Amino acid sequence: MGHAVSNRGPSIANIVCTAVCALSVGSTGCFYVDAINQRPSLDIRADSTDPIHRGDTVTLRAIAYDPDDHGVDFEWRVYACTDASVFADCDAEPVVTGIAEDLTFEVPRLRADPDGDGPAVAVPVQSMRAVLEGTDDHGASAKPTDQLLLSIVDHEPEVAEIRVVSNYGFVIGTPVDLFSSYRDGDDELAALVPEWKAYSPANVEFTLTDRAVPQDDPLVLQTGRRLLPTAIGPWDVRLTVRDPLAHATEKATIVTIVEDRPPCVVTLPPLPPPTGQVLVVDEPTLFQIQVDDDLDRWPPTGDPIRQLPTFAWSMRAGSGTRQLIAGASGNSVAFDPDAFVPGTVVELRVEIADRKQTPLACADGDPTCSVISTSCLQRQTWRLEAR
Repeated sequence: MGHAVSNRGPSIANIVCTAVCALSVGSTGCFYVDAINQRPSLDIRADSTDPIHRGDTVTLRAIAYDPDDHGVDFEWRVYACTDASVFADCDAEPVVTGIAEDLTFEVPRLRADPDGDGPAVAVPVQSMRAVLEGTDDHGASAKPTDQLLLSIVDHEPEVAEIRVVSNYGFVIGTPVDLFSSYRDGDDELAALVPEWKAYSPANVEFTLTDRAVPQDDPLVLQTGRRLLPTAIGPWDVRLTVRDPLAHATEKATIVTIVEDRPPCVVTLPPLPPPTGQVLVVDEPTLFQIQVDDDLDRWPPTGDPIRQLPTFAWSMRAGSGTRQLIAGASGNSVAFDPDAFVPGTVVELRVEIADRKQTPLACADGDPTCSVISTSCLQRQTWRLEAR
């Protein structure tokens, strides 16, 4: 059992003896009377002034002063509470007891019995009440007992920055995946509540659905959502994680949604000749292109969200009229010079379009054309001379 001795000045027994002897002048001696055993006094001191969180280890020390220099035995009781200043807000039974001078314990995360009758859902510990009793070697107990109220500081949830992923260039109407993770220093992961919200740049309807993510770390919970935006412009996306005490941490990011851009011709050899010149072709040659587009690409990818661009191949020989090449619906066409009189100049042309099917406004005589007036072409023409 914890035992402390106080050495502060003469004892009461010595004082009483001295006083009686002084009153017995002229007698043959002095006589003794029983000393009054005074109560010890107690004090509780914490080993640190740092904030205390649930799950932390705390050490308390009992300090005793006995006026009679008697040893003092200790008895500790520590209760988990919601509000330690109100004893009814503490568990009926202590979470830790002890009799040593020092008491070391781990702060529990949850109260065991916050409503006094075995609750369905335990609540977080928000404070603790430490009670110290002391009795000296002669049976005198400290009155009142010493008590120390410990305030327990709640950790706020820790939330990672939102990671944004789009496989479609953030084009309107295509999915945008949102990922983050969170943890808490003193709450179980299952007790944390994530809430995703998205705010559109216009008053439009949209969907924000669950996105399954693997859970590969027992200390961190992953979370994901899939946004299907229905308007272009900046979208404000927010993730708020709350703990059982309603403390919240929020992360936010801006997702900029754009229009579907036009497809672009990527020309493969043989390349078109410079303006005013012709490319001499004296053997069967395959002319082909690729298509660069945020959604509709060639070659096919197998992605159900992506579609295939359309190809319109045409030919004009000499001063004749332009004719579509029957059956040429892919990214290439074969040109056979033997099908023409040697020296014939032939214009071979391809025009492409994506799912928007934006019409080209250029004149037929223009060898190239773009719907956005840039180097991104939707028409390409080769001037060929058959040999």
